[in-house]
Amino acid sequence: MSTIVQYAHNNDSSVELHNAGVNDDVWAAQTFTLSAEAAVTGFSVKLYREGTPGNTALVFAPVDGDGKPDYDNRYYTIGFSARTMTTDSGGEWREILPTSVDVPAGTYALLLNGGTTDDTDNCAHWNHDATSAAFSGGHRWHSTDDMVTWTEYTTQDFMFKVHGYMFNPPASGPTVKLLVAVADDALYYEDV
Repeated sequence: MSTIVQYAHNNDSSVELHNAGVNDDVWAAQTFTLSAEAAVTGFSVKLYREGTPGNTALVFAPVDGDGKPDYDNRYYTIGFSARTMTTDSGGEWREILPTSVDVPAGTYALLLNGGTTDDTDNCAHWNHDATSAAFSGGHRWHSTDDMVTWTEYTTQDFMFKVHGYMFNPPASGPTVKLLVAVADDALYYEDV
């Protein structure tokens, strides 16, 4: 199992947990920031279903110059059946493990859509914290017109986890030694 490199799951089980339904033209997104290059190996999102939704799509994408999710330049889209999700509004964590992708440091987005057969009575819900969101690396976005426009919710976060490995460069750089002398079968050097 890989390390969780970004997450938001405050108020995960509180009564103040809210939900954002996603269907047909409705898209929900959560942005997050990676401080270093990373191999992203998967995601976990907290979801539940209402009625009998069709397939749900989770998209991993960069953001555009305005910080909005950039679907057109997505890394991948992963479909999964929403019919097997819980109907409990507390939701359940769904782990989605695509092929690993290396990405540079920067801001990215997870997008969720309920599929083209869904409606407000048959849709997926993505749990989010609308009361005391503390995640500082991004926030919730919502579109009701198939991503033509996005509404930004800077004080709310969806429940998500990004799995992967950060590529951390050495903090102090390489060690450099200056060769001073070779004598008596020994090397003499000093730190530079």
